[in-house]
Amino acid sequence: ANMTAMLMPEGTLKSSVEQLQGELDKLGSTVSIDAGNYTTSISISSLDKYLPETLAIVEEILFEPAFKQQDFDRIQKQMLEGVVYQHQKPSWLASQATRSVLFAGSIYQRSNDGTEKSISGLTLADVKSFYKKHYTPQGAQIVVVGDVSTRQIKSELAFIENWKGEEAPLLRPQVVTPLKDQKIYLVDKPGAPQSIVRFVRQGLPFDATGETYLTQLANFNLAGNFNSRINLNLREDKGYTYGASGYLAANREVGAIVFSAQVRADSTIASIKEIEKELQQYSQSGMTDDEMKFLRLAVGQQDALKYETPSQKSMLLSSILSYSLDEDYLKQRNDIVETVSKSTLDELAQKWFTPEDYQIIVVGDAKSLKPQLESLQIPVEELEIIR
Repeated sequence: ANMTAMLMPEGTLKSSVEQLQGELDKLGSTVSIDAGNYTTSISISSLDKYLPETLAIVEEILFEPAFKQQDFDRIQKQMLEGVVYQHQKPSWLASQATRSVLFAGSIYQRSNDGTEKSISGLTLADVKSFYKKHYTPQGAQIVVVGDVSTRQIKSELAFIENWKGEEAPLLRPQVVTPLKDQKIYLVDKPGAPQSIVRFVRQGLPFDATGETYLTQLANFNLAGNFNSRINLNLREDKGYTYGASGYLAANREVGAIVFSAQVRADSTIASIKEIEKELQQYSQSGMTDDEMKFLRLAVGQQDALKYETPSQKSMLLSSILSYSLDEDYLKQRNDIVETVSKSTLDELAQKWFTPEDYQIIVVGDAKSLKPQLESLQIPVEELEIIR
């Protein structure tokens, strides 16, 4: 999916990539193609007066990609160089370890940037096959934001009527095995002066206004903002890190809860103990009344400027379509923030933030860290990351 999206704008049967880009530059327009978990998106930005000319270029890119071998070879080389660079970073190792531990046996156990082996194994024939199967009008949706009437945009998008293709293959549902006993997973980064410490557990799939969103609110004062307990402890009080945070990640099928900090190597064990302590206290006692007031005020204001630009509005509408959300789901969220009770969020904190339910991931110098980690009386497993 990524390779096809990158190759699409690299020239058409009629125009070279230089000609396409030159025309877009002259118009002041941009066209980008990106592959996500479930969809590929073509994003277009244009001055109103140049929209017909810009859409003519999009029509050419969408229906007549050149798919030249020399362009494929160059992009494949770029992708390989990119993953070699990215996969050396401790942050990537920590993220990949999280995926491997939480979603083993499913497609989500790997990031969508692939591995050296999987990228090297791709061929131009694979790209052409993917394009034929997946670049289809069946299920395609179009979002338009701008000073344009429905009649006008339908006229300018009339070429879509010529788009042919069968329904794309159905996504294969993923099954994730629940985790039981707590372990420490150690990823070796020899000689690293810092360690990445993560507490991770499986969560719920995405929802806009249900338990996943409410748990996100419950996390706000624990690790969801700069003034949160874990950040103030590890950064301001102890000086172990420049920043510690926690978040919920979710898509249609799976979810995760992650608490993470990059800390001085000599404070790795102490950081684990402090995160564990904060999780324990918060899950048992919940938030204070002052924290609840701060949550209502801060979260209510966060969305105020999120959807001002045309690009932000289009992303919002795309999310509504992708996840079949209610059109007024943002208002529903604001109502939840104003009315949800402290006891409801405290109950979710007890359910989701108990430290014993988390797997612990450490990326750092295994030689020096392993004996220290074993002193915590939690089984330690060295985790080999395939790059």
